[in-house]
Amino acid sequence: MNPIRRILEAEKRARRISTEAEEEAQRIRDKAYAEASSILEEARKKADEIRRHALEQAKVQAEVHRDAVLREAEAEVLELRRRYEDRREAAVAWVLEWLLGEG
Repeated sequence: MNPIRRILEAEKRARRISTEAEEEAQRIRDKAYAEASSILEEARKKADEIRRHALEQAKVQAEVHRDAVLREAEAEVLELRRRYEDRREAAVAWVLEWLLGEG
């Protein structure tokens, strides 16, 4: 075979191999991009789910805390009412004793 012809054939094979390699590289890039996009979308969905769950937990904890504070406040109000009634009764008794003792 003619040396020039062999060189031309070799160049032709080299171009074909180079083209095939570029096409394969492009397919690999496209596949990697698609996989990366899919992974990113899954990560976003998971982050949204975690965020929603955290917000729900925070709301529940806030409600529990609010309920505890309300119970404490109600207990304190009841104690203050009891003290008021005790003092009012003591004051009325003192006034009656004073009036009866003076009268």
